[in-house]
Amino acid sequence: MNWPERGLDTPLNTVPRWHIAWGTGHRIVEQTIARLQAHPHRSRLEILFDCEVAELDVAGGRVSGVRGRSLVDVSIFAARAGARTIAGG
Repeated sequence: MNWPERGLDTPLNTVPRWHIAWGTGHRIVEQTIARLQAHPHRSRLEILFDCEVAELDVAGGRVSGVRGRSLVDVSIFAARAGARTIAGG
């Protein structure tokens, strides 16, 4: 496979991904923010930007959290939750 934005075809970096939003990126962001703001559990949501995940915590064969550092002030963070979304690029 030679998918756009596949990245280097090396161990641990072989997941095909598609990031091209050609002129629709602004609307995608608007819709995502609107849905997050309207979610009934919004007060329990934390979004971390400019961070680097260094390690996935695994419990019982499932990812239970992440650990990493802020790229802004190099502070260390850990995040655990019943549900997680990890978006990287």
